[in-house]
Amino acid sequence: MKFGIFYEHQLPRPWSEGRELKLFQDALSQVELADKLGIDTAWEVEHHFLEEYSHSSAPEVFLAAASQRTKNIRLGHGIKLMPPNYNSPARIAEP
Repeated sequence: MKFGIFYEHQLPRPWSEGRELKLFQDALSQVELADKLGIDTAWEVEHHFLEEYSHSSAPEVFLAAASQRTKNIRLGHGIKLMPPNYNSPARIAEP
């Protein structure tokens, strides 16, 4: 059996300065700990224009930062938007 973690970066109101930064720093620390504990995967969603539900309009940036802090955990997109104005269909189809 494999285990994974899934991130949407929810941040309910009221917002204060530094809360979004702390949200991402905490998530990166969690991915780092998950890697050390032997968790197999970490997934990040992509959402746009959702104020409280998901602060994740560029998951590749979060995944790149996570890749610098981990050694074994597999990182990937949990949800990737398909409209061409968001992501090129050629990039989506790439292996």
